[in-house]
Order: sequence, then C-alpha cells, then structure tokens
Amino acid sequence: MKRPWPRIPIIIVPPRGVARIMLYLVLPLMLAAGALNLFFDIDAFEERTGFFDAIGTFIINAIVALAGLFAALYAASVFFPRRWGEKAGIGGALVAAVIAAFCFSALWHGGAG
Repeated sequence: MKRPWPRIPIIIVPPRGVARIMLYLVLPLMLAAGALNLFFDIDAFEERTGFFDAIGTFIINAIVALAGLFAALYAASVFFPRRWGEKAGIGGALVAAVIAAFCFSALWHGGAG
C-alpha cells in the first residue's frame, strides 16, 4: 500500500537558501511573539507606551536613510577615480541625486512619524 505522504517529514529535511532563513530566523521569532501574546496583554502595553509604533517608525526611517545614503554615494561616484570601480553615468547620477534628495527631504520633514 502506497502512503499519500512522504516518509520523512519536510521539516526534518534541511532547507536551502531563503527557506533556511525563514525557518531558522522567522519561525522562532513568530513563536516567541505568540508566547508573549499569550502571557502578556500586548495591546494594553502598546496603548500605554507606544513602544511598537516607535520601533516601526525607527525601522522605516532607517530604511529610507540607507536608501538615500546609497543613492547619494552612487550619484557622487561620477567624481570617483575609475580605479575605484564602476562609476555612474550622467543620467544615472542625476536620477540617484533626485532619489537621495527625496529620501533626505522626507526625513528632514519628520520621516515616517
């Protein structure tokens, strides 16, 4: 008689690539969040302190700052010597400078908060 499921459960077979990141990083974080939610009133804590809102705002602002920094470095690479590596063209540098200006302007005017 043939079994309808594989002999070895899928979770035992070590995954590769992105699946490994999901399994070994995200799964424990989800389990910890679920356990905390069972034992503590997370919503009341958030309502009192605004902690998770502040963390989310900080993460979004950090991502925008990094994008602006990398765009500014790419735009400035027009002036770098060729021996340092690949340089931006004029069009790419202009687009990167506009992106960097937008990112830094968004942060200057208050960011995600």
